[in-house]
Amino acid sequence: MESEDCAKTVEKQTQSEEQEKKQQKGQEEEKQKEPGKKKKTRILLWVLVPILLAAAVAAGMTIYERMPQQRYARQMEIGQKYLNENQYEEAVAAFTDALEILPDDEMASEQLETAYIGWSDSYVQKSRYQDAVGVLQRAIDAQGKRDGLTEALTEDYLSYADSLIQAGNYDGAEAVLKEAAELVPGDAITQKQEELLIAKVSATIRDAIQDSDENDFTGSDEAITAFLDENQDILIEICDRNDGRYVSPDAGFGIYRMDDFSYGGYCLYLGSYSDGSRDGSATWIWFDNEYGPIAYYGTWSSDAPNGPMTVSATYSIYEGHTRTISGNMTDGLWNGAVTWAFIGDTTDSYDVSFSDGLINPIKPDTDSGYIVSESSSGTLVFGDEECAQTWGAPGFAQMPW
Repeated sequence: MESEDCAKTVEKQTQSEEQEKKQQKGQEEEKQKEPGKKKKTRILLWVLVPILLAAAVAAGMTIYERMPQQRYARQMEIGQKYLNENQYEEAVAAFTDALEILPDDEMASEQLETAYIGWSDSYVQKSRYQDAVGVLQRAIDAQGKRDGLTEALTEDYLSYADSLIQAGNYDGAEAVLKEAAELVPGDAITQKQEELLIAKVSATIRDAIQDSDENDFTGSDEAITAFLDENQDILIEICDRNDGRYVSPDAGFGIYRMDDFSYGGYCLYLGSYSDGSRDGSATWIWFDNEYGPIAYYGTWSSDAPNGPMTVSATYSIYEGHTRTISGNMTDGLWNGAVTWAFIGDTTDSYDVSFSDGLINPIKPDTDSGYIVSESSSGTLVFGDEECAQTWGAPGFAQMPW
């Protein structure tokens, strides 16, 4: 029994030793495998890290690229909200920010233009024309001369000028239109400048020369001279701009260039019109000639002097005298008995007979020409050439008296 027990004990020890050897061998094998595993891990990391970094960069770039679009959309949303609420200044700020994000975006440009125009219109509605113009000037500085902005600025300038003209501030209107002509030149501004000139002339005529109650010319020769000294250039400019003839029936005056009159010059008509024709009591002033202004006071019909007429020559060919002529005209020509008077220290008066503008001489003069009148003042003699020409109003007769 003891021998069997010893044998079993030896066998167990042997088995235990074999297991220990196996474990030691396994451990040694595992140790031999570890360097290979570490090497594989390092390789895997070197591959994965660049891939992960590239993915992160790509994701970052996508987010970065999307941010301007998001910021742009947000500013456009804000701008539209303010625009709908008529808060134009705030809308301008928002759309301006949108354009700073996407400078070439046409939608933002259009909305910004709309906001500027709305802002300007809000000032016009309050008659704050200077502020309205200022807004659109700022808009053009920011966006350039877009069609919508230049059209709106032109309209604002015209409204501004009209308000000043209606208030009688002609100098102010002139300054506004001069500025407009520099920034937004065009036919509308030019036409308004012409209207301003006419308004200035109309006001001067009404206040300094014309009787506003009777619509008759009541100024003295001195008043006429003073008026023309101040306004002659304006009258000529208006007339020449309109091809030698400008008529304003509502204002009660017209300006005519004497193209077919040998003495030249211009005539200013002050009076009423009927269906475009000069009609009624009126004054016909001939100016810009070698003699000085000459005024014809009388009655017009059928667009010509017809009826009683008196002529006053502020300057006469006779030094120190004023010439006046009174009588009747037919179609701008003297007809019947006409009284000529030379007024100086004394008055020399003569009665001269006319037929359709031609002088009816009394008899030939022994020295030259013809005797056309004899009176207590003496004898009035005209030459052959003078008797051969028609006399009357400039634009109707060959001789302007």
